[in-house]
Amino acid sequence: YWVVTEDSPVAAAADGNGTQHIMMMTSDISLLHDPEGEYIKIVEDFAKNPTAFDDAFSHAWYKLTTRDMGPITRCLGDDIPAAQDWQYPLPDAPAVLADFDAVATSVEELLADSDDADDLAAALVR
Repeated sequence: YWVVTEDSPVAAAADGNGTQHIMMMTSDISLLHDPEGEYIKIVEDFAKNPTAFDDAFSHAWYKLTTRDMGPITRCLGDDIPAAQDWQYPLPDAPAVLADFDAVATSVEELLADSDDADDLAAALVR
């Protein structure tokens, strides 16, 4: 976030005890100082059409809260929204997977044998 350094305006603190400097996020600054005037067009469009804003917000919120879940096939339950274009299906798993027990053993051996963090990093990153 950004804080005005000289003659910073103040506002009541959130807890009601005293004051705090007024801060702005980078997105706030970009809205105020938009040399091409592109952001204000979006703001005005959403102000004229709240339904469009609600739709855009709901899609953005869904993406924000579910992006790490992967494709729609991982969603469970009856109340699942339609798949979004960013929810690409995962490729099929390889026919032969790594021997995860052998990998764990190898990592344990490296950790036990290494006293130096640089040596350990070099061993783990090939």
